Amino acid sequence: MAATFTHKRRFPRIPSDYPVLVRRLGDEALEKLGRTSSLGLGGCAFLSEESFGVASLVELLISIDMRVVSAPGRIVYENRASPSGFEIGVEFLELGADERRILSRLFNLDF
Repeated sequence: MAATFTHKRRFPRIPSDYPVLVRRLGDEALEKLGRTSSLGLGGCAFLSEESFGVASLVELLISIDMRVVSAPGRIVYENRASPSGFEIGVEFLELGADERRILSRLFNLDF
């Protein structure tokens, strides 16, 4: 009998479609525009034509309702979304109070 496993996120995500500027940090810097596909208080997924590399450190600038959420993050997965692009998952490493407040409004949470 096979064991069943249900993956629960520590921070739920919601579908989203916001512009995002992603900068890979380090020696092989890369900067690309993309769009989020999901967003939460713990991270996001975005669509990109470029691979950033799993475990890469990135800086994200996400435009949400005329405000910008700036968050450092780490790439946790890359899935081929189409022949010409990837869906890339990012774990936020730190969120400032203003960033947390902006994201919390999407979930109708008060922080």
